[in-house]
Amino acid sequence: MNKYKTILVLIICLCIVLSWAVLTSVYASGPTVRIARIITLANISGSNITLSNGGPRTFTPREGQRLSSGSIVSTGVETSARLNLDEASSLQMDEKSQVQVSSSGSRLVLSLQSGNALVHVPNQVEGRDIECRVGATGLVVRGTMFVIGQWGDIVTITMLSGYGEVHSGGEVVPLPAGTMAWVFDDNHEPEDIQDLTSVAHYDLEQGHALVTQMMPHFMDMFALQAVYDNQEYLHDAGAVSGEMLAEVTRLLFGTGSETHTPWIFSSTSPPASVPTPAPMPTPIPTIPPVVSPGGLIP
Repeated sequence: MNKYKTILVLIICLCIVLSWAVLTSVYASGPTVRIARIITLANISGSNITLSNGGPRTFTPREGQRLSSGSIVSTGVETSARLNLDEASSLQMDEKSQVQVSSSGSRLVLSLQSGNALVHVPNQVEGRDIECRVGATGLVVRGTMFVIGQWGDIVTITMLSGYGEVHSGGEVVPLPAGTMAWVFDDNHEPEDIQDLTSVAHYDLEQGHALVTQMMPHFMDMFALQAVYDNQEYLHDAGAVSGEMLAEVTRLLFGTGSETHTPWIFSSTSPPASVPTPAPMPTPIPTIPPVVSPGGLIP
C-alpha cells in the first residue's frame, strides 16, 4: 500500500510541476499574447451594407456584430457605419467605402480599400498597435484623430489631432496635427498642382507626397463633416480655430455646399475667400509615435 501511495504522490507532484511550467511560459511570452482584439460593428446608418470574410459570399450584418480577422465591411449609397476598436477607439466609414480588418496578436490592421474613413484613437493601450493602411500608404498614430480617403489613385490624409507619420515605399513623411497630405503616383506630377504657399513636397520611391496646413477648402465633404461633428473636442484640443469652424460650417451648409469639391488638383484658381495658408507646424511630436516592430507593409 505504501508503494502505491508513493507513486500517487509522485504523480501529483509531477502534475504540479508541469502546470507551473506551462503558466510560467505563458507569462514569459508577454501579456499581449493573451489580449484579444475586439472589433464590433457598433452602428449602421442605412440599409446598403454587406459583410464578407474575404471570399465571394456576402451577407447583411447586424448592429453589435463582432468582426473576425479578415472581415470586409462595404457600405453603399446613403449608408455609413462605425466600427468600435477595443475599448475606446473607433473607425467611422463613409458611404461607398470598404474597410478590411485583420488582427495578429497585439497588432490590429485597418485597410481602407476605397472611400473615406475617420479614425479616432484617444488612448492606445501599451503593447497594442493600430495600423491604418490605404493603397501603398500607411499611417501610424498615437492618441489622435484623422481622416483617410482615396480620390481615384490619390490618397488623402487629414490629421485633425495628435501626431502621425505617413509610410510609403520605406520612407516616412511627418504629419503633425493641423496638416493635410496627398500621396500620389507619377501620374500626378507636382507641376500639375496649383502653386500654393507653405506646401512641403516629398519625392518618394513610389510617387510623391504633398503636405500643407489644414484648410477647409482642401477638404472633401466627409472631412468637413468630421470636423463639424467633433468641433467641441477639436476646439478644446486647440486643433481648430473658431474662424476655421465658421468656414467649415459655411462649406457644409451654405449656398453651393452641394457642389463643393477640393481644388488642390484642379486647374482652376482657388476661391478668393480662401486665406493664405499659415506656416505649417514644426513636425515635432508631443508624444512619440508608436511604430510596430515590423514596420508597415505597403
